[in-house]
Amino acid sequence: MSEGLVDVGHVRVHFETADLAGQEAFVEGYVLDAVGRLPETDVCEEFVFVQADGGPDADGGQIVVDAYGDVDAILDSERETWDELVADGPLTDWSRPGYEVVPKLAEAFGEEGWWRGERLRSLASRMTAATWDEFDDRPVPVDAYPDEDGEPVGWHRTLHLLSNQWGYEIDEEMDAYVQNLRMGAKIVGKTEGMDAAEAFVADAKAELEDALDELEASDEAGEGVPDMDDESEE
Repeated sequence: MSEGLVDVGHVRVHFETADLAGQEAFVEGYVLDAVGRLPETDVCEEFVFVQADGGPDADGGQIVVDAYGDVDAILDSERETWDELVADGPLTDWSRPGYEVVPKLAEAFGEEGWWRGERLRSLASRMTAATWDEFDDRPVPVDAYPDEDGEPVGWHRTLHLLSNQWGYEIDEEMDAYVQNLRMGAKIVGKTEGMDAAEAFVADAKAELEDALDELEASDEAGEGVPDMDDESEE
């Protein structure tokens, strides 16, 4: 996505499914293909998506798509497919919001920041599409093998390794996590209430304090990476 994004058209589409299984089926069957397919055409600059969280009481699923380019041409090329997915499943409906999205993005992230945010969403969409089939099951968030006596292995490792491979220093990486915790507290508060947000923050504090206790008890610094034998074979 180029900085010239501000000069192209934009369309947002809300896709609804009856349940979360339908949401996953739509992502796998349509969205991941569209992320790569549409930007290869002359009418679409970028096609990015998010899976919306309707809160703990939500029965259905929602996927929000933002496409940049020739809006009429994008709609003409995809509308029939969307209608078929409503008729045959897994979609129950699709619609366009009755407001302009870009001004709201600019209000939320700033005149300079909104398009950088969209570039990052594009990056995330393409990374997801490229790696979706790498595992039979989605990696657990933290610890895939809690019964083993070892450091936790889960999705959090991907975030850490990506930060390392992109060249971020550890303090920069930690700044990103703190900001995500702030964002998470606000999201939990808006979707589940203030009590849930306070519990989220308290749990995060407890986890960090526990990490300090472990560090003090071990009398060593580091992230818990196993010691490697420094001797090389002759």
